[in-house]
Amino acid sequence: MIKLKKIIEYTLKGFFVFTILLIAAYVAAVVYISYHKAELLVKVRQQVAENLNGNFSIGNIELSFMDHFPSVAVLVENIAVQDSQFTVHKHPFFSAKRIYATISILSILKKENPISSLEIDSCRLYIFTDTTGFTNSYLFKPKKSKTSDSSTTKSNIEKFVLKNVRLTIDNQQKQKVFDFDIQKMKCHVENEEPIISIQSENKILIHQMAFNLQVGGYLQEKLLTGAIDITFNKKNEQLNFIAKKIEIQHQPFSIVGGFSFGKDPSYSLQIQTSKIAYNFAQNLLTTKLNKTLSIVKMTKPLSSVSANISGSLQGGEPSININWVSSSKNNLVTPFADFTNCSFSGSFVNQLKKDTARCDENSRISIKGFSGYYKDLKVSSNLALIDNLTFPTLQTDIQSNFLLSDLNSLLASNVVELTEGTGSFNIKYVGSITNLIDNTTRINGIVSLSRGILKYKPTNTEITNANCSIAFRNKDIFIDNLNGSVNGNKLIINGVGKDFLSIFNANTDKANIDWSIYSPYINLTKLNSLFQKNETTAKYLSPASSIHNTSFKMDKIIREANFRVNVKADEIVFNKFNATKLVGNFSIKDESWNFHQLSLNHSGGNLFISGALTPKNNSVYTSNVDVKMNNVDINKVMYAFEDFGQTGISYNNLKGKLNVQANLKMDIDRNMQKRPETMIGQIDFSLKNGMLLNYEPLKKIQSIIFKKRNFDEIKFAQLTDRLTINNGEITINKMEIQSTAITMYVEGTYSSSGKTDISIQVPLKNLQKRNDDYIPLNKGSNAKAGASIFLRGQTGSDGLVQFKLDLFKKLRGKKT
Repeated sequence: MIKLKKIIEYTLKGFFVFTILLIAAYVAAVVYISYHKAELLVKVRQQVAENLNGNFSIGNIELSFMDHFPSVAVLVENIAVQDSQFTVHKHPFFSAKRIYATISILSILKKENPISSLEIDSCRLYIFTDTTGFTNSYLFKPKKSKTSDSSTTKSNIEKFVLKNVRLTIDNQQKQKVFDFDIQKMKCHVENEEPIISIQSENKILIHQMAFNLQVGGYLQEKLLTGAIDITFNKKNEQLNFIAKKIEIQHQPFSIVGGFSFGKDPSYSLQIQTSKIAYNFAQNLLTTKLNKTLSIVKMTKPLSSVSANISGSLQGGEPSININWVSSSKNNLVTPFADFTNCSFSGSFVNQLKKDTARCDENSRISIKGFSGYYKDLKVSSNLALIDNLTFPTLQTDIQSNFLLSDLNSLLASNVVELTEGTGSFNIKYVGSITNLIDNTTRINGIVSLSRGILKYKPTNTEITNANCSIAFRNKDIFIDNLNGSVNGNKLIINGVGKDFLSIFNANTDKANIDWSIYSPYINLTKLNSLFQKNETTAKYLSPASSIHNTSFKMDKIIREANFRVNVKADEIVFNKFNATKLVGNFSIKDESWNFHQLSLNHSGGNLFISGALTPKNNSVYTSNVDVKMNNVDINKVMYAFEDFGQTGISYNNLKGKLNVQANLKMDIDRNMQKRPETMIGQIDFSLKNGMLLNYEPLKKIQSIIFKKRNFDEIKFAQLTDRLTINNGEITINKMEIQSTAITMYVEGTYSSSGKTDISIQVPLKNLQKRNDDYIPLNKGSNAKAGASIFLRGQTGSDGLVQFKLDLFKKLRGKKT
């Protein structure tokens, strides 16, 4: 216990002695400084003046004992330095409210520079170069050139502090501005000739760093905090710095750089950071670059970013090379699509071509190893290149394997829906990044579909078990072997869209798309859906993305383009109609069908059809067709065409070889059912080797005359005439009928609506006996028939044609 008391007693005595000595030394220093005050003030003025060359003024200078106690400082107030052209440009070079210079007593005693530290408060340093090249930076040079005289004093400043210092470097000649608000900078200095080392703690608001004012500045209104270590080699004029723990707006960075002030003054910076938000990173760049890079957005931070920036201190845009790695499961928003669960790496350079200026037009963004999802579709890309950031263009490859149903949300099409089946694509794209399809677009690659169901929504028509390959070759598109089934009809379709991509930005109603269709068997009855009224299942509003916009344009093309189709079929069936070897072409525009010389084999002969189906209203087409039949069996034709909608004579009643040239107009409903009452046109026909079998109206004539002749099987001479049809009523011009049973001349009107009125002239020469070997020969419809009996056939109350004697033609043309 006694020992402890002695230790405390000695300690207190030692502390007391030390305090007395310290006070005594400080009092001695104060006395000394006060005694030599005039001498010290002169030295301080001389030291400041020799380092600042110009019009120099000081408002006040005095000693300060309390502000930096226990040190003694010189307070200099209201300092101003102006260059020789100040009255012209009005930019003061240097101004400060207060500068504190801490005095080292030991340095005074050694007759060295007495200032050991500096504190500059509320200062403005403006380094200015005008458009003519005049600069006030000459003020940094001393008034007298320094020599190697050994008497030159060495600076002993070990510390300096800046508070509220605004530093601006404004070079109007080179369009460069660097503007910093140094809120606080605390520096420790080590001077070991020829190297000066500085360790600094900083809080600096960077207003901007503009290497080219036309494109804007970097780091605009960003707060920088942290430690920076600086070394300056006066011999080789090289300044280097390291900032391993520095923050910009609270984002940690590691920055290493250097400035060379020698023959070719230059600078270089290496910047690294991690977990940085994309929008924050782009906001560190120039206004122009920020706007350009804003075409894409990321919802999660970049995993790491590194940048190399270098350039000449004599002016010009810096060289920028940035590399980054995205965090996993990032979300990427682009002008053409939004992607989720993405991963990729990338880079940026602003000088793609080394012999061309550094600018947005010569810049490139590279994206490597991209993988992500667009809605439900997983896509990948090995490399994507975005060039010319003023008018961005994209070069990329893109691959995917998918379920066809996954494409529906991607396309958002009102025309096509995909169900079942699988697909894949491997595409190379070159074109605009903001508009997927324009005049610059080039697409190459393959899209494959397998065992899918493709639904054409406007008519609810499906192609089942569809397989195909879609090839893109620059601006052209080729559909290769799209094979599938439409309501049991197997089809093989090939298509070509020449200069197809140009259609997107042109008038789609002028687009021509060529198709080739082959089928071993077509049942038109089961293809009625193709002729149904086109109904869009949903209204398409404003496109949500460039992909949706492209899909919208594709829908518009399908609705408005002119589809030109070459068709071949081994066999074709429609109700009772059956034909083989169908060959021809037709075109479809909107809902109008135009047939161009369809040829087929039918009823032992040939059939040629051309014409059009034009929508009349929501339920009816108007048909206008030209039909040519060569050497067909009339009974088969009548059967196939269901007696052409009339009941006057049946296919069972006729035999012979028929040739027809007809032009007919008629309404047809969208189920392809005829409306004979609307038929208008004319038919020129020729029937060779004709036979009339068991024709009831002639048998009714037999009940009047020629009761012993064979009216069950009548052979004709060649029968030729023109039939005129108006709203379903058939006008028969005077037609000569020479047959084994009878000679007669027929004319009048046949009507399925009960208005039949037919006149039959039977020459009395028929009374002459006709042997079984009688060969009927035509004499011409205008030949003199001699004395004749006239019969008149009209629709009776039972709806059937009734024949009566028309003695002396008195009943002809009368209504009964």
